[in-house]
Amino acid sequence: MKGIVSREIGGKVVNFHFGTAMFEQLEEKGLRLSNFKDAMSEKMFSTTTEILHQAAIAWCKVNKKDVDFDRVDVTCWVDEMGINEAVNLITEGLKVLEKNPKALENQG
Repeated sequence: MKGIVSREIGGKVVNFHFGTAMFEQLEEKGLRLSNFKDAMSEKMFSTTTEILHQAAIAWCKVNKKDVDFDRVDVTCWVDEMGINEAVNLITEGLKVLEKNPKALENQG
């Protein structure tokens, strides 16, 4: 499936799904693709945590798995990875969207 990224964090494999389910949840919180860059500039840590949290929840939901973590757990993941690696993980997950830049331009 497109948009799946996995990382070993704290000795456990954590899966993230950067897809429609994640974007729907982020939109509910006011975060859209069209404002990712501004949000990262203004609130890098909370934006990074929110994106990863929703991507991990999306993976669980799509794969019918229990969500056994919360937002505080995700902050610990970011601490363990480091902010640069966390942002790189998001960038990697979002690369699937590069195939349709027109859709990104129209999203708002």
